[in-house]
Amino acid sequence: MMDLKKLAEMLEKDEEGRARIADILATEIAIRSRKLIVKAVLKEVATKDDIEKLRIEIRNEIRETEERLKKDLKEYVDIKIDGLRNELKNEIRGLEKRLDMLTKFMLGTFIGIILTLVSVILTKLL
Repeated sequence: MMDLKKLAEMLEKDEEGRARIADILATEIAIRSRKLIVKAVLKEVATKDDIEKLRIEIRNEIRETEERLKKDLKEYVDIKIDGLRNELKNEIRGLEKRLDMLTKFMLGTFIGIILTLVSVILTKLL
């Protein structure tokens, strides 16, 4: 086996050999670099199957989101409708109380008018 000092001396003297070794090393480095780059890129490239899986996942996520939004919207609308029903019931109760008071007032007024008529008629007759 040749020792490295002798090899270095030979390369210093042989310009053509040095260039040839440099070319070989440069070519080898370039080839290996390309292979490493290709491997790295292939790890990051999506296949048709990957894209289809992603498409399915997105569709499922959209469906789930739509269902969740529909449910939330239904709950919101139900709560609002219940609130409006309660307000309407309270308003109707208030109106019923006012009508009841008005009816009692009108009944009292009619009784007063009838009693007045009866007293006038009785006064004329007697």
